[in-house]
Amino acid sequence: MKPRHRQPTSNTATGPRRRLSVLLTVTLLICASAVVPIGLAETTDEPVDLTIAGTDDIDPGETTMATVTAEGATEGISAFELTLTLEDDAATFEDVDVHASDGSGPLTDIEHSEAGTELSVAVALLEATHEPADEIDLFDVVLEGHTDGAVSIEVDEVTEVTDLEINQYTIGETDGASFEVGDTDEGTPAPTAPDETESSDLELDLEATSTGPETIDLAINSRNDGDALLTDTIELEVGDTVVETLPVDLEPGETAVHNTTVAVPDSTADTETVTVQATSGETTASAIVSLEADPVLSLEEVDIPTRAEPSETITATVSVSNNGTTSVTEPLTYALEGAEDTTTTANLTVAPDETESVSLELVVPDTEAGDLEQTVTIGTEEHTESLTVTDESTAEEESTATDESIPGFGLVVTLVALVSVVCAMMYSSRNTE
Repeated sequence: MKPRHRQPTSNTATGPRRRLSVLLTVTLLICASAVVPIGLAETTDEPVDLTIAGTDDIDPGETTMATVTAEGATEGISAFELTLTLEDDAATFEDVDVHASDGSGPLTDIEHSEAGTELSVAVALLEATHEPADEIDLFDVVLEGHTDGAVSIEVDEVTEVTDLEINQYTIGETDGASFEVGDTDEGTPAPTAPDETESSDLELDLEATSTGPETIDLAINSRNDGDALLTDTIELEVGDTVVETLPVDLEPGETAVHNTTVAVPDSTADTETVTVQATSGETTASAIVSLEADPVLSLEEVDIPTRAEPSETITATVSVSNNGTTSVTEPLTYALEGAEDTTTTANLTVAPDETESVSLELVVPDTEAGDLEQTVTIGTEEHTESLTVTDESTAEEESTATDESIPGFGLVVTLVALVSVVCAMMYSSRNTE
């Protein structure tokens, strides 16, 4: 492990700063073997990058340490001089530890400003030089926090970095570091957690019905299960397209129903089914809707009797058509409502664009004469007519009344016949004369 040489920092900021050349001069004077004259050092094309790393966030009164590293010093390092600055007075520079290899040295000149926010480090390593390496740690610097704030450490100036032949490296990039002292958000109200009442307490139910390939009827049931006023919006999507946004404003425990008709987007117009979704915050409800028109059965012709006697069997003849694109089976019902409800049902299957006829029979209840309501129903189609129920005595009275009102030919017919005979006789007499 390389030894570290800690040098206390000096607080004197007056007088000219001793530069690295002075240190090198002293070095050469005390090292008789040195053969490189001062001032004759050359500049190498090898670039060296300087970085600062290793800082941790601290509280006021605590310390943290940063390390200054040279990257790309492929010819080793014999000396360096640079200046660091702090962009905030929340911390100050304290001690410096210079990294050096085994051997006599190094010679150092370390100064920092009265405010403690600027630090100058000049080092001649003498025999404790750094061998060539991709990364060489030059020195550690200890920083102490004083007040809350964000602190940035920057390499402000690099006077020189020399290799083992005392040739100056070209300085490439310099990367600083940053850390925080204490609570940097002091004085700023902490962000409050979002009120999730509106989303977490909202319940949604969705009913969707296709009214053809172009529109969809929607019924959205919303309910506020929370204990606070809920104000939000419900976003309606068909496929991946938002088609409508509905406002929702519910008191605690309140329920609302939103009915609307939306157009099917062009992007989903050619599909057989589509997903419809209602979304509010994190709450969603969805339904899958077929875009094909539902087949509809309709009553085309209905032939049912208007008069019947008690206990008589009556027949309804019905024609049903299918205007859809698929075959449909529905129950066809013939019902007679009155003193005793009587119903008969048959399942009827009708192919697309076809019409089917079927006959249903009922027995008239044994009831008094009067009117009953008879109904034929299939799907949503319904046909209703009145049925008059007559008994045998009523039928005989009506027949007798008819016979009495027209005895034989009747008076009118007789008079017409007499007039015809007279006219015929007069015509015949004239022809004879």
